[in-house]
Amino acid sequence: EELKSAMVRKGNLFILPSVRTLADLRYYKPKHVEYLINLATGIFDIVIVDAGYYPNSGLYIGALNATKHRYMVATQQESCRSCFEITRSQILKVLEIDLDTIMLIINRYDDQIPNTYRLAGEVYKMVQAVSLPNVPGAFWQAEEQRKTLRGMDEAYDMQLNGLIRIIAGQLGFEYQPKLKKKQNVFSALFKK
Repeated sequence: EELKSAMVRKGNLFILPSVRTLADLRYYKPKHVEYLINLATGIFDIVIVDAGYYPNSGLYIGALNATKHRYMVATQQESCRSCFEITRSQILKVLEIDLDTIMLIINRYDDQIPNTYRLAGEVYKMVQAVSLPNVPGAFWQAEEQRKTLRGMDEAYDMQLNGLIRIIAGQLGFEYQPKLKKKQNVFSALFKK
């Protein structure tokens, strides 16, 4: 109950807020994060950890140690690949985490950029989960409207549904997306 009382609740979703300032991250050691994740796993059906992109933090390392299903979000940018090379050599190898146990999510994917089909297998050496397409203007619009990208692009929604199916399958659930109701011409014309 103490853990739940520290969380923000929205319906059946419980969120443990992060630290208020980045400087406070230094107080969190991997063992603290592992303890919280294990505690949450005993309370909730599904626990999702956003470990951020600071591989030198206790949150990042603790999450790697305490989670069974791991995902890494990357883009096609060279800076992302360079950062990953450092993470691979200085953290993943030291912790003896096999890359094939991490699923790759390519974010803001653009099929016009050459040689990106090799990202999962040759660069990251991970199993590719999905490639969430770049939806020009949608990131700004979603932020402005304080909502997600779901529903803004059909290709994006298809990839997102695929990711949800993968996660649900790993957790022993089956996911079937809700089908949109087809509007007939008259209801669209007379919509208030």
